[in-house]
Amino acid sequence: MHDTAAASGDTTLADGLTYLFGDVECGACGCTFNLADWFEAENSPAQPIDPVVPRTDRSA
Repeated sequence: MHDTAAASGDTTLADGLTYLFGDVECGACGCTFNLADWFEAENSPAQPIDPVVPRTDRSA
């Protein structure tokens, strides 16, 4: 993806892609973290979704 963005002249995107799959440093506090792991944690549901729905008896 980086090479494609760079070849098309989009250097901002190409530079941004280098951070997508690696570690980044917070500009505010200086801590280092993995951007992909952070993004997954921020965008995953807090609890797993139970695919089993209880049956409801509607015969009455």
